[in-house]
Amino acid sequence: MDVTKYIRPNVQQMKGYHLEKQFCDVKLDQNENPFDLPEAIKDSILQKIKTVKWGQYPDYSSAELTQKIAAFAGVRHEQVLVGHGSNSLILTALLAAVSAGDKVMLTAPSFSLYQVFNQVLSAEIKTVTLNTDDFSLPVAEILAAYASEGIKMMILCSPNNPTGNAFSCAEIEKILAAVNGLVLIDEAYQEFHQDNLISLLPKYENLVILRTFSKALSMAGFRVGYLIAHKTLIAEIRKTCVPYNVNMAAQIAVSEILNYPELIEEQIKAIVGERELLWQELQNLTRLKVYPSNANFFWYELQTVTKPSGIFLMTGYWCVMSVVTRDWRTACDLMSAPRLITKK
Repeated sequence: MDVTKYIRPNVQQMKGYHLEKQFCDVKLDQNENPFDLPEAIKDSILQKIKTVKWGQYPDYSSAELTQKIAAFAGVRHEQVLVGHGSNSLILTALLAAVSAGDKVMLTAPSFSLYQVFNQVLSAEIKTVTLNTDDFSLPVAEILAAYASEGIKMMILCSPNNPTGNAFSCAEIEKILAAVNGLVLIDEAYQEFHQDNLISLLPKYENLVILRTFSKALSMAGFRVGYLIAHKTLIAEIRKTCVPYNVNMAAQIAVSEILNYPELIEEQIKAIVGERELLWQELQNLTRLKVYPSNANFFWYELQTVTKPSGIFLMTGYWCVMSVVTRDWRTACDLMSAPRLITKK
């Protein structure tokens, strides 16, 4: 088929977002919460789903869920926009703010979907590389680029995917204070770090915060995320949302999990505790360079050409089961990296 007759040139040139399904004992490649919900909560969700009429559309504005998310985040309901996963809300925000040819600043390395969406919209992407020694934010370089390039929007991920480190509130505030464009901060992993940018919202009208229920809150299967911003910005961004973009089951399920803040906090505390234990163990692996993390994953670099599984085994760890992790060099998955459980 000659797709050039049907598909835009910029889309033809894209690689798109790709993730191959792998079969393994332990799945780590998408940074999900390893804890499932208790059966009692699942039963409660299922009972509530059974009582609604499935033949009717869900609440158009997700009003009840929006109110509960606003209370959970500590903002007013008119500052919140709920959507079908945070990924869809990235695109929604871009559709509202960015036209073809507009310049959008991204950092590298970071979440690859930012680039994909901007390519779809024919935006001009300006990339700033994070500092190579610790992946910190090169604030001076960012501000210089803003001044010279006429940037319309910037997207930052903090804690950053895939490097795991968070950028300080002071650094982010310095950028917000100096630029005229929108600054979208993707806080998909915020709960593992606890720094909160909400306090900056009254001061900076150009701040847009993006969060998700897919990581710390163990609801990835329902695909729900939310934006937080000035109420006027939210009202404008809402215009580019797909109608009824949060289905009935997702609205009920996420609303229900917010009734259990103690469970949420307990799971987050457990994951952070395990992260710190794993960090200590990883220091023993001299052939890996492992970077500190504020998220629920680690970025590591191989010091040799040996596969990760070989490095673990040579250090004295049993390879007890197959584990899938993400190889950022090729954007594909590595099989059979051993789980760190016990030494020989």
